[in-house]
Amino acid sequence: MSTIQVRHESFSIDYQKQNLPELFSQQSSDCDFSSASMFDVVEKDELVSIINKARQTLLIASEQIKEETLIQALKNKADSGVRIYLMVGDKQKNQSAIDTLSGRCLVRTGISQQGALVLVDHMTIASKGLLFMGQKALTTINEEDWTVKLESQQIDDSFRSFCKLFWENTDAEYLQQNQSQQKVNHPDGNVVTNHSYQLCGSLKDCLQGSLNNLVAASRDNFEVENDSYRLLLASDAQNISQMARPGVALTDKHIPSLLMSTDGNWLLPDESDFNSVNWCLKLSDAQSAVVVSAYDTAMMEAAWQYQSELTMGEMSDKQALRFADQPDLVRIVEQSRNLTLNEINTDTIENFLNDSAETLASGKIDWQRDFMGHQIDYQVTIHPPYCSSQAKKDSLYSDWKNSEGDWKNKLSSLAEKQTTIDESQDCVSERFRGFVKSFLLGQGQSSKKLNQELNFLQQWSVTQASPAERDEYKKRLESLQFNIMQRGKDTAMTLDKAEKNYQWAEKKKILIGDLEKSKKSLSDTKVKQNQLLNEKDQREECSDKYFYSVWEETVRSIPNKQIDEANVNNINHDQFLPEILPEKEYELAESIKLAKAECVNKKRELLSKMTIDQAKQWKSTIKEKVWKKHYSSLNKILDNRELAYKKIQRDCDEADKMVFNAQQAADNDQSKLDLHGDQFIYQESISSKTFDEQLGLKAKTSNLTEFIWPNEELPSESTELRSYNGKRYLVIFDLKNLDTYQEDAKSLSAVIVCDKERVGA
Repeated sequence: MSTIQVRHESFSIDYQKQNLPELFSQQSSDCDFSSASMFDVVEKDELVSIINKARQTLLIASEQIKEETLIQALKNKADSGVRIYLMVGDKQKNQSAIDTLSGRCLVRTGISQQGALVLVDHMTIASKGLLFMGQKALTTINEEDWTVKLESQQIDDSFRSFCKLFWENTDAEYLQQNQSQQKVNHPDGNVVTNHSYQLCGSLKDCLQGSLNNLVAASRDNFEVENDSYRLLLASDAQNISQMARPGVALTDKHIPSLLMSTDGNWLLPDESDFNSVNWCLKLSDAQSAVVVSAYDTAMMEAAWQYQSELTMGEMSDKQALRFADQPDLVRIVEQSRNLTLNEINTDTIENFLNDSAETLASGKIDWQRDFMGHQIDYQVTIHPPYCSSQAKKDSLYSDWKNSEGDWKNKLSSLAEKQTTIDESQDCVSERFRGFVKSFLLGQGQSSKKLNQELNFLQQWSVTQASPAERDEYKKRLESLQFNIMQRGKDTAMTLDKAEKNYQWAEKKKILIGDLEKSKKSLSDTKVKQNQLLNEKDQREECSDKYFYSVWEETVRSIPNKQIDEANVNNINHDQFLPEILPEKEYELAESIKLAKAECVNKKRELLSKMTIDQAKQWKSTIKEKVWKKHYSSLNKILDNRELAYKKIQRDCDEADKMVFNAQQAADNDQSKLDLHGDQFIYQESISSKTFDEQLGLKAKTSNLTEFIWPNEELPSESTELRSYNGKRYLVIFDLKNLDTYQEDAKSLSAVIVCDKERVGA
């Protein structure tokens, strides 16, 4: 018997022809700008030494001065008589220097700066100027910083820039000990500079021409889009992957920030800020010659050189490299490596028996960046396909045993449905029995035939029949099920029709009753409407009579003064004087008094006899304020009469509305009765599913018609069929009858596998 054993194999892959992506390869040298004659590296002690050599003046411009040794050196020098001018940035960041040096030096704050400037004895033949690319020497202990010595003209240029910023752009100065005061302008007016590129916010415009004609740069290219220039970057720069291309090199050393172009060469601060002061330098011809030479040497000697279109075979043993798209990772190339692959589980028994180890491991031996070698020797263990540990013996073994019971169960289900239908017919309500009498009489014979067929099929044996007999009896089962289900649907529909007919008749009775009630309501509201209309004139007449009686009584009670002041038909007391007035004064006064009294009586008489319209017209001749003050009682009479008329009209309108609503209700009830119709018409409104639910037939029809006897043969006795999660496994224990096993697996849609415990893996 041929047993199955795990394979342990080795093979080698040569990767020398493997094409590599763009990369930076390391060389033994690296650039060193400190060897150039114009660059120096200045530490704290050297800067203190420079300060100590000042004899007359010392000018320092920096964002921050906080190194205590440096601050003490400036204090000592100021105390010795040297004039010191300090221009710094934020007050709080420079508080220590201000505390110590204000009152000794002229300190001004408020200028944001990149880089730093130191001018010593600038007006003497021994003048000295230094430009710092950073500010480490002024802020931290024992930190190096690039510096460049300024030429005579550059000292003067930087001095003028310092003065302009110092006098015109700072925001506060300190002449006395730690006391801020408003700055004083330059005594000679505005300072004239020789150039503007060191001033606040001006560098970007000054660099534009150089950036448009860029030849080379280091540290930063200021987002120049073309790639015709050379670029030297620090190996820890953030944008290497975006900048990588021919003409780019990386260095592990500190480098100055340079821009070289056909429009001039520049030395810039390590970190430039176009919105701040930048202590930068446009190089002279002599300085440019030194820088260009130093830059060319630096590019050639830079530790990391850009390479493209290389193969693994072109890389030497132990070669260090950085891929252009992952420049932060350094990788090493080896001549040879050994690697043990993860164990391989083959998918099929054919793969296990026939495929080579290299073929089976093809997905695991692709070239890898993190494991590079000219040749890699692989070791691998290869396993045959194993059966899942969760797989169980396939249900095919139990299907044949259960098929007989399954057949009986399905027939029992149909028998239950028959019983349910019979019970539903026997339990028809007395209300509906008259509607379904003829239907029930015809159901007896149909039920008897269905029960005979059901009993016959229950006596038949599935396991003893041939495949042809199974198909024949399955069709008889399907026909029986269809007839029983149809009987159930007919029963449900007949009962539904009877119930709807009953409901239709009951609803018609209700609609007739509703119509009679609405007609009675309409008749009652019309009677009430006619009664109100007949009483309307009488009510209005009573309201007017009441008005006149109250009006006349109220007019009598109005004081004479208010009557006298009222304008009634333009009557005045002059009309009641005698034609010839007495000459004596007391007789004249008596005549006037009598005339006024008679005038008041006349007005009162006219007012009391006014009609309603006249009263309203008279009211309109009186100002509203006077009317409400002196005649409020008359106003109330007019308002009460108006309210009475409105109440009469509202009662009539309400009666009209009630008649209208009653008429609509009667019309609506008549429409409902007409719509209901004179004769019942059945409309089927329930689905087959609903019929089944009404009869308790909850099982789906397909549950019976989908009955399938096992149509697969069991595999060879020397194997075992297992299944898990919808997948079948044919477990083999030897290779003696492999052809037979393969035929069984194909017919059973199974995968040939081994038992892990039997193989001994």
